Amino acid sequence: MEEINYKKGERVKIRSGATIRSTYPGRKQKTASRTQVVTVHHTLPRQTVSISEALNEFRDRFDAALLARFDQWRLNNAPEFYRERAQIEGPKVCWVGTGGYWHEVSVDEIELA
Repeated sequence: MEEINYKKGERVKIRSGATIRSTYPGRKQKTASRTQVVTVHHTLPRQTVSISEALNEFRDRFDAALLARFDQWRLNNAPEFYRERAQIEGPKVCWVGTGGYWHEVSVDEIELA
């Protein structure tokens, strides 16, 4: 995962096939059909959450046998369990796009133009 090293006003190239998220109504996410160049407005840092928070939030998505094994492991390794953090979203670059709506893309899918 790349760190954020893009500044406001820099031009970046978004690779074809990149996933672009937007605040545009009815089109929250799309895949870039071609390479495009945009001007960076701001960046968003990577987001992390503790593993315990993530498991509590998504607990209903796991089967009971897996949860029972995991709960036993957690009891034996409690300090590490509560200290470890999981990345849920990587850093992103944002720009103003069509109609003044915000767009964002992961820094893994761009390069300096």
